[in-house]
Amino acid sequence: MLVRGSLQGDEDLTVLGRVEGSVELTRTLIVENGGIVKADVEVRNAVVSGIVVGNIIASDRVEVTET
Repeated sequence: MLVRGSLQGDEDLTVLGRVEGSVELTRTLIVENGGIVKADVEVRNAVVSGIVVGNIIASDRVEVTET
């Protein structure tokens, strides 16, 4: 699945496919293994197991897993 554009919300978001554009969440972004985010990201927390191309701004933490 491919999503292009701006995503905004106040829920957690799990990416298994591909997101291009921008992501702004008040909660957590989870990029699963195999997920691709080409976006500037502004979130509370980010957990990255896949690929992120862009800037991540997190108010609490960013976790990059081994995969």
